[in-house]
Amino acid sequence: MTTPPTTTSTAHLEFIGMIVEIAGVAAVVGGLVLSLHHWPAAAALIGGGTAYFIGKKLRAM
Repeated sequence: MTTPPTTTSTAHLEFIGMIVEIAGVAAVVGGLVLSLHHWPAAAALIGGGTAYFIGKKLRAM
């Protein structure tokens, strides 16, 4: 039998998810500003998109 997560744990995960989500948006914007003609910009864009979706998942927990 599993116990439901505590309120503190849920709030902590939501906060971490929000920070990761904001970082993802910042990385996507940075990638778009630098353009996709250079590999670091492409990495920032892909990494930012991934971080955004991970943040959304963490906040939903």
